[in-house]
Amino acid sequence: MSKEYLTTSEIAGPLMVIQNVKDVKYNELVEITLKSGEKRRGQVMVAEEDKA
Repeated sequence: MSKEYLTTSEIAGPLMVIQNVKDVKYNELVEITLKSGEKRRGQVMVAEEDKA
């Protein structure tokens, strides 16, 4: 299942905080699309009630 979030609240080096997320799990693999269209892969390091 694929989900799309457009609510990035903070970027610090290789870390990104996304707000208003649902059912995100620790260690989950993600794909991030940059404004340039470039895609990068990542991993959820912290999953809280509504942010990851």
